[in-house]
Amino acid sequence: MIKALIFDCFGVIIHGTNQNILDDIRVLRKHYKTAILSNTSSTVFFRFFPGDTSKEYFDELIFSYDEGITKPNSKIYLMAAQKLKVKPNECIFIDDSEDNIKGAEAIGMIGVLYRDEENFKHQLRELGIDI
Repeated sequence: MIKALIFDCFGVIIHGTNQNILDDIRVLRKHYKTAILSNTSSTVFFRFFPGDTSKEYFDELIFSYDEGITKPNSKIYLMAAQKLKVKPNECIFIDDSEDNIKGAEAIGMIGVLYRDEENFKHQLRELGIDI
């Protein structure tokens, strides 16, 4: 059973500050835990989400730069699941990098390769998640 969705920051969320995907996340958050897992630093992230604005969308924020572990190292995905208090196989990881998706899948997460919002929604529907 899926309990959490973990999103890459720049290739998925910040890509033109994708308001549509943020609206989708707001809907998903009603039923699932959500997190950012990014290879950037929190300093860069908070330029796009000043103050507490990210709390509207995400339960956890994990920044590889700040943790000293980068995707696709399995430890960073395990850390994300642990912070969300779920098992890796209860997570969907969404990223625009195939290598990062493979890293998540290697520890049991379901990977969704992000291309655009329409494809993203289609992939979630195939996994039984309505959005």
